[in-house]
Amino acid sequence: MKKNKYLAIHLLNDFSGSPLVLANCIDSLTEAGYSVNLLTSKDDGFLSRCSCNRTTINYRRFNSKVLTLVSFLLCQLILFLAVLAKTFFLKKKNKPKVLVNTILPFGAALGAKLAGCHVTYYVHEISIRPLILKRWLKYILKITADEAVYVSNYLKENEGVHNHIIKEIVIYNSLPPKLEVSSFNLVDDDFIVFMPSSLKEYKGVYDFVKISEVLRGTKIKFILALNADKVEFDQFVNTFKSLYSIEIIRRPEYINEIYSRSSLVLNLSHPNEWVETFGMTVIEGFAHGCPAIVPTIGGITEIVENGYNGFKISVNEFDLICNKIIEIADDRTLYNRLAYNAIRSSKKFTYPEYRDRILEVL
Repeated sequence: MKKNKYLAIHLLNDFSGSPLVLANCIDSLTEAGYSVNLLTSKDDGFLSRCSCNRTTINYRRFNSKVLTLVSFLLCQLILFLAVLAKTFFLKKKNKPKVLVNTILPFGAALGAKLAGCHVTYYVHEISIRPLILKRWLKYILKITADEAVYVSNYLKENEGVHNHIIKEIVIYNSLPPKLEVSSFNLVDDDFIVFMPSSLKEYKGVYDFVKISEVLRGTKIKFILALNADKVEFDQFVNTFKSLYSIEIIRRPEYINEIYSRSSLVLNLSHPNEWVETFGMTVIEGFAHGCPAIVPTIGGITEIVENGYNGFKISVNEFDLICNKIIEIADDRTLYNRLAYNAIRSSKKFTYPEYRDRILEVL
């Protein structure tokens, strides 16, 4: 029996969570013998590793919101025409299944629907502004999707379409297929607090710097890894160039090495501006024996269990976070228990389990 072909669409190929998850999905499909065509930006990112046919599009973000909006809308027109060109004139039995990653590429979804393709949405995010844009994107999902895959129960329950026409499924994200994992450190050496993040204020990067300053003089060290372009990164670092209590790295090539020498992972997202729908950095930390401190709402709360593999504390409770870091660093018995349980928790998010589940659905 001839296997289906897939056309996957993602706007910005970078080193954030949604392209990483799509890369895992594409790897699953290609390993199973399916043919995948990928339509994404020409940037370097997680999708660059995928062994599939790749067509690039020009998509840029600007400091100006107006220019970014214009770029976004032009890109939708390009996606609409590109998907139509690839699918419209094919016979029904030869049409690829279209996988729209995030709810942003609405032009691709409209083109696929017009061409009569089966459309699957892979939904990751909910914190989209302005609200009118978010409503429009959800409307396009509602009228074009045959099924929607959500990365957490929170996301499905709070942002799902909830009608009988669209099949809605929850599949947790997985660790990367080839993850080098080291055992966690049980000896009394450096206690390192690590936060990988996009360079956005609402992701808590300034809060992380502030925590490192408050805890200066303790045995605790801090590492901040940022997904940002060079100009943006340099501006941020220059703002804090006098600090010596924190190491700030731009897009580290070997991030697993940082996880392996870290002791604790933080996620400090501001829930009034950005709700974490899953938390890839948390499960990556778990695999290296790093417990986590995360927000109190969102899909990320489905990963962390208070006192078992980490703690759920709002970024608004700044002093409580600082005190909890000190407590974990000073109480080796507590830390060892949390670290051991973090590794146990990571077993729930293995790539083989994810691959079987995503293939079953797709």
